[in-house]
Amino acid sequence: MKIAANECIHCNSCVRACPSVFDAIVNVSHDVIIVPELCSGCPKCVAACPVDCIYPDPDWEPTTDVSIWDEVRRG
Repeated sequence: MKIAANECIHCNSCVRACPSVFDAIVNVSHDVIIVPELCSGCPKCVAACPVDCIYPDPDWEPTTDVSIWDEVRRG
């Protein structure tokens, strides 16, 4: 998934919708970004966005390093 920064209204709906096990969406300075290595590819952020500024990323691939999920689960 990708967030179109020029369309984002910074409401944080996507941040709240991202499953806490992943926490793949973060606020960085004045931008909201999706960390591709943490993104599971679920559409919860897309559904939560009131301005439809989150789009599928054609270059996104699930991470092949499965140990990252152990780190995410430990928090």
